[in-house]
Amino acid sequence: MIEKKKTLIVGASTNPERYSFIAANKLVRFGHPIVMFGLKNGIVATESIQTSFPNDRDIDTVTMYMNDRRQKPYEEKIISLKPKRI
Repeated sequence: MIEKKKTLIVGASTNPERYSFIAANKLVRFGHPIVMFGLKNGIVATESIQTSFPNDRDIDTVTMYMNDRRQKPYEEKIISLKPKRI
């Protein structure tokens, strides 16, 4: 069995038209664990969106759905997670 690696979704949204929403649903549908971080609380694909940056240390992949200006304050935190891919 293939190990499913955890993905952090930065810029998660409850708006079904946003790519972060679509990505979260597809990842969960295919059995991948996710952690979501966004500016507003909500639930997507049965998972909660966190409004404070997560401290998980087992993040394999980070997907970015924030514009450059909004993601700037989180760059060092993302790098400190030491993900395999961003």
